[in-house]
Order: sequence, then C-alpha cells, then structure tokens
Amino acid sequence: MKPKAYPYIRFSTSIQEKGDSIRRQTEKAVKFAKDHKLDLDTSLELHDLGVSAYKGGNLEQGSLKRFIDLVENGTIATGSYLLIENFDRFSRMNPRKAISPFLNLTNAGINVAVIDDNRVHSDRDGSIELMATILSMERAHQESERKSKNVRSAKYKAKQQILDGERKTLWKWGTPKWLDISEDGSEYIVNEERVKVIHDILDWVIEGRGTGWIIDKLNEHGVQPWESGSGIRVTKKKPKHWYNSQITRIVNNRALIGERELIVTDEDGKNERIEVIENHFPAVVDPDKFKAAEISRKSRDLNRDEDGKLKAGAQNRGGGRKGKTITNLFQKLAVCGYSVEGNMSKYRCPDSNRFMVYANKDRKDDTGKVHRLRYLQCSASREKGSPCKDCKKLYRYEDFETAFLTHVRDVPVETIFGTNENLTSEVGKINQEITVLQDQLSVANNQVAKYKDAMERSDSISDTLLTQLLKYEAQQKEIPKKIKALQSKRRSMNAQHEQGGAIKKELIHLIDEMEKCKDDKELFELRFKVTSLLKGVIDTIEVYNRGNFFDAGVMSQKIERLREKMTSKVSEEEMGLMIESLVANAKEQYGQEDKQPYFVVRYRSGESKMIAHHPNDPTKLMIGMKWDDAGLSEKPYFRDQNGEGNKFD
Repeated sequence: MKPKAYPYIRFSTSIQEKGDSIRRQTEKAVKFAKDHKLDLDTSLELHDLGVSAYKGGNLEQGSLKRFIDLVENGTIATGSYLLIENFDRFSRMNPRKAISPFLNLTNAGINVAVIDDNRVHSDRDGSIELMATILSMERAHQESERKSKNVRSAKYKAKQQILDGERKTLWKWGTPKWLDISEDGSEYIVNEERVKVIHDILDWVIEGRGTGWIIDKLNEHGVQPWESGSGIRVTKKKPKHWYNSQITRIVNNRALIGERELIVTDEDGKNERIEVIENHFPAVVDPDKFKAAEISRKSRDLNRDEDGKLKAGAQNRGGGRKGKTITNLFQKLAVCGYSVEGNMSKYRCPDSNRFMVYANKDRKDDTGKVHRLRYLQCSASREKGSPCKDCKKLYRYEDFETAFLTHVRDVPVETIFGTNENLTSEVGKINQEITVLQDQLSVANNQVAKYKDAMERSDSISDTLLTQLLKYEAQQKEIPKKIKALQSKRRSMNAQHEQGGAIKKELIHLIDEMEKCKDDKELFELRFKVTSLLKGVIDTIEVYNRGNFFDAGVMSQKIERLREKMTSKVSEEEMGLMIESLVANAKEQYGQEDKQPYFVVRYRSGESKMIAHHPNDPTKLMIGMKWDDAGLSEKPYFRDQNGEGNKFD
C-alpha cells in the first residue's frame, strides 16, 4: 500500500490568495506525490492562508498545529509524508524555536518532504543532514528578518510622510470600511451607502439602543455585515452575521470625525509612540453627533472597564430586552437603601446591594371590586427564605415615579453634571495619570532597547535578562492602551459637561411629552428615551420604603461601640445612663412603625439629594436635602403635611 502524503499550503497575505500561490503549491505537491508513488490525501485541507510563519502562528494554532496534533494522537500513520514547497512554508522562526516541532515530527516517523530541494527529512537523518536542515531554517529566518525590516522601514517612512503632510493616504494599513481608495492611491473616496448606515447606528445609540437591538434593525433593513480585516496581512472575509463587536468598533472609531491614530514604531523597531492626526480622513460624522453617541454609550457602560468586563463590585446595568412596554423607568437604577453599606437610615439589612423591582398586586376596595396596583419592592423580599423582615414594605410605583420626575425638573444642571470647578479638578487628575503613564512608557522603551542591546552583545542569555525584557515589552503594549482609555474618558467628561444643558432640556421635554401621550407605541419610545437619559446621569437611587425605624440589632452594635469608646473614661453608673439615653433617643426618633418613605438620588457628578414627598400628593416636597463630599450644598427644605415650614436657617 502506498504511503499517504499530506500537502501543506501556507502564505502570509491575502494578496497572495488572489495570485497563484495556492495553485503553484498544489501543482508541486501533486507532481511530487506522483513521482514518488505516494497516495496524495487532501482531505485534511492543511491550508494556513494569510498566516505568518515568522512568529510561529501556524505552529501555535493553524493547520500545521492540527497536523502535529493528529500525528501525536496516532491519527496520522507512521511513514506518512508532509509535503511543503520549501522550508519557509513550515517555519520562518529562529532555528532554536523551529527545530523542536520539526524533530518531533521526524522522530514520530513522519517524512517531511521539501519539494523545491527534492529532499526528504526523516528519523534516519544523520548529523550532516540535520545541519543542512538548521541552515535551511536559518536562511528562511534571515529572509523573513530582511523582509520584516523592509516592511517596518516602509511603514515608518510612509507614516512619517503622513505626519509631515507629504502623503495623503496609507492605503495598505487601516483604511476605514466606509472609505475606498482612488485608483492612483492619492485620495480617499466616501462610500455614501455605508455612511448612511453609520448615521443610523449613531442615531440609535444616542437614543439609548443596545447593540442587540441595533443588529435586529440592520437585519430588518437588509443591511449585510461588512467584511472583516483590513490591509494586506489579513484575509478579508464577509461574516454571516453582524456581531456586537462590529457595532462597538464602528461607534468608537474616531476616524468618523476625520482623526487618524497612528502607532509609529521607530525605524529600528525599538520604540513606539501614538500620534493622532486630525482631518486625515474625510469626516463623515459631525463631532457633536459623535460626542452625543459617546455620552450615551458611556452612560450604559460606566460600570465596565476598557475591555468591557464588569468592574469589581459593580452591578450589571445592561439594557436587556424591554418587551412592548416599559413599566419601570428605574430598572437597575433603584436599589433598596437598607441593603447599602453606610446607608442613610439607621437600619442595615442582612442582604447587600439589592435592586428594587416592579410588582403588581391585586387589592379589593370596600365594594369588593378588585384593583391592580403597582409597587416597587426589594428584589430580595420576593425570594424564598428572604432575610428581609423588618424592612418589608411596598412603595406605590406611581407615587415614586411622580415624585422623582417632579424633582428632576427642579434640579440645577450643575447638580446633574457637576460644576466647572469639579470638571477642571477631575480632568486635572486624568492629565496627571496620563503624564505618569507617558513617563513609564518612556522608561519601558529605554529598558527594552537596553536589554536587547545587552542580548545582542552577549554569548548567552540569562533567565533574568529575558524576564526583564519580557516585562518591559509587556509594558510597551499595555501602557498605550491605558493612556488611550484615559484620553477617551477625558473626552467623554468634557463632552458630557458641554452638553449638560441640552440633555437636561431634552429630559424635561420628554417627560412633558410622556405625560401627554396617549399612543402606546409612542409612549414606549418616550419612556425608553427617558430611562436611557436617566442612566446616563444617575449612579443609583437608594429607596427607603419604610423610612427610618428603630432596629434592636443596630442598637446593640451602637451600644457595643459606645462601651469600647467610653469604658475607660466613665464609671459603670455613668455608662448605664449614657446607654439609657442612647436607646431612648433612638426609640423616640425611629420608634414609629411605617414612617413616610423617601429616596436618595446619587448623581454621577458626585452630588446627592434626598427626597421625601407628601403622603397624599407626591408632587409636593416635604423634605429636600442636597450634599456632596464637601458637605451640604444648599439649605435643607422642610414642609409638614399641612404645608408649614421653610428652609432650615
């Protein structure tokens, strides 16, 4: 029976796929198998198309890696042949790294045939043949080194020409998917059809729509997904579906407003810096619209880091599917105040950070007629074995929504978005962080150059030297990402502050329209926009549905702390009197059951406001108090149920 021969085809760029690389390598494999009486088996489709062998991608996760795995598990029979056009199809890595997988194949009984050399390598090779193999590896590696330096030099010169204004396009690298290149490569041409899609996407983002909803709309309109990849080193493939990541990349791309971000590596490849060129691309989106989309997106993703992962301790505030109605404007905004550590009340629930949820309850009136009433309740109180006992009470939803929307109208823009002084302070802190990171990047660049130079001059490389080099190379990659994230945060803060007045005006307009609206579909859209805007300016709303009340457990803790603090300073008799006074005052202040509920709005600006409304008219404010980290920012407001009272002096 003839030995099986498996042809392996690899090339690095998508341009080669359009040429004759596949045909040439295939024809050579067919001829070699025929000449050597081998059974050519193409069923494995060992193709690494657009995969570089210089960094070993084909050996780490490509088809060649799959072939090696099949050899190791016994699927490929001993005595079989691996056919490669020349050795650089197998690997262009440093021979020290490339020799190991090569020997693993031959030691497993696989014959590696290099067609252009008409040579078959096997486990029978002696020292001379092995040296020839290493020399072939070295030639392939040196050739890739030369090409890499040429490409790096060409990229450096082209990017430098862009920075110096001598060149208009970089057609090979990073052209946005809504732009084409003229035939002579001298200018960008706008793809108007794709730009229209981009404007639709941004409009939806500004409305507060999530990526899932946007993808549904694109599919509904018959918009085909755009191809993946760009430049010459990645095969462009058109995906079957739109993906969340595609929408995110489009919305985040500052090329929409004409900016080009260049990562410029020095000609020697040692140092890297980021340059931002304004007005490089044709701007297809107005900067104000881009800012508005950024604000909307950041308001939805504030609890996530730059990689999109939920921050430690943050609550998932994802949009989710809303159905046909939005009954609760405060979904994943309102939390049970009693479950928050250090809350405004004197009671701390055993549970932690629980959302308030919407609930329907049927109640009979005096005539026996059933009425459906709407409430907010702590999500923990609905669970079996709930720890919520003392604070178990419902909050009429209509009262809560009415009181809140009334309150929002009267809140100054500075409370929602912060003052100019606050913005200046926060931006200053970000600038300091960026400066520190830029200094760290400069140190990392210098250290990488230093360690590489030491390795080139050394006969042997120590583990310590290699560890340090890898550490600083990692910093070279990570620090620019952190700088970029901080710059994005700074832009978002400035944009949100600039548009604060417009956002507040839009919110009030939507509330007015919502109160007048009779059409269900239109009402859904209005309520959706309102809840999206609220999530953009509010961190949480702490709801105290039973007000402040006396709790024996908390009181025991207070007594214990009092004893720890005062035992050495007062007599036992004096201590007893102090405890009596503490308990009496607490019972007098919080002893009443079912006191008036209230809520505390925590704005993203850092300000907070407590609201307690009239029990019979939620539009009337009974207690209002506003503060930030520096203390009270206005005089507290007080009215009793008869409307008597004033701001505290």
